[in-house]
Amino acid sequence: MTTMVHDTRPIKSAWAYFERSQVGAAVGTNGVTRIEAYLESGQMAYVTWLQVWKGDVLAMRINCAHMTEINYAEVPTDANAV
Repeated sequence: MTTMVHDTRPIKSAWAYFERSQVGAAVGTNGVTRIEAYLESGQMAYVTWLQVWKGDVLAMRINCAHMTEINYAEVPTDANAV
C-alpha cells in the first residue's frame, strides 16, 4: 500500500462534508490547477496536508484529517504497453 504523500497519481479533488457545509477544492474549478499532498510536523507525528495551487500561487492548505473523500485523476494508459 502506498501512502498518500508517496502516491504519484494526480489528485483531482478533495472534499470534507460537514452538517451544513463542505470544504475542499477541485482541479479545473475556481482557477485550481493542481492539488498536492505533503507532510507537516504535528505535535506527536507528521500530518498529511494538501496544497491547493492556482497557477504558481499557493491558494489554500487543507488538513487531510478532515477530508471525507480524495479523488484521483485517471492516469492515461498506453494501449500498446505490455
